[in-house]
Amino acid sequence: MKYSIRNIALAGGVMLALMADAPAQAQIVAEAELTRGSKGHFLTEMMINGQGPYTVLVDTAASATFLMQTTADALGLTETGGHGGMAQTATGQVEITLYNLESLVFDDLDFGAVRVVGAPADHPDLAMDGVDAIIGADLLGDYLLEFDQSNGQIRLHESAAELTSNMDDWIEVPVRSGIAGLLFTDVTVNEANVAALIDTGASRVIVNMSTAQVAGYHHGDPRASMDDPLIGFGGTQSQAFKVTGADLEWGDLIREDQTITISETPVFDAIGLSDGPAMIAGAPLFGQRDFVIDYTRMAVWISPLEVQ
Repeated sequence: MKYSIRNIALAGGVMLALMADAPAQAQIVAEAELTRGSKGHFLTEMMINGQGPYTVLVDTAASATFLMQTTADALGLTETGGHGGMAQTATGQVEITLYNLESLVFDDLDFGAVRVVGAPADHPDLAMDGVDAIIGADLLGDYLLEFDQSNGQIRLHESAAELTSNMDDWIEVPVRSGIAGLLFTDVTVNEANVAALIDTGASRVIVNMSTAQVAGYHHGDPRASMDDPLIGFGGTQSQAFKVTGADLEWGDLIREDQTITISETPVFDAIGLSDGPAMIAGAPLFGQRDFVIDYTRMAVWISPLEVQ
């Protein structure tokens, strides 16, 4: 069977609180602990081939599911026959290998036999948190995703599940499906409209130079300073700058005085956002709020209250 990987966009790539009502608990397929990594990544645990648990990054902007090479080696996996091809990471293309898993289990949900991508090398940011694998949109897209940061839980619901009955005061933001089935939306940066990829696997909000210009930043801007470079799985890097004091609006969600990263990372071209203002809407856009990603209804719901 021919298998192709189109785009894998990893941009990389926490209580006393007032809490909104959590969404209804009906039609839960799987539920597990949700934590935030040292860089803000969303992490959970899964069993792989009956072993584990393994630490897994939840990444809505990866079009395939990954295994770190060290994980593949520990499991004693052998490559599938044939050439794996190339994959697009945050900073360029890398050659990949493919593996067949006997099982990938999240709580009581067994994804069954799954073909996954072997990352060519462990990513330094993810290695800090002991990330063993990345679950991507190829598996997540079949479910309604609930990120319950108030209670430290991630839940997968049936795609037809209706959770909005207890979410009257939540912010609904429309999204659209784009290349490789990834989710895109629109965010304003300093009142400039920007097309954005929703990327729960990114530890930063990243924009291109076109966005920086329309948002009022310029060469030599005193608000800008060097940022850590973006690092891809192949070890390649993209230069990055950061600016503070940016005002972001996503629907009715307003994030004032935010820090954003500016980089001409090749991933913008790979996801079809190279012709104008573009953004990788990473985990900081959500902050410490509960949120739901609904692939079926093409919407994201966000709690108006942050967990303190």
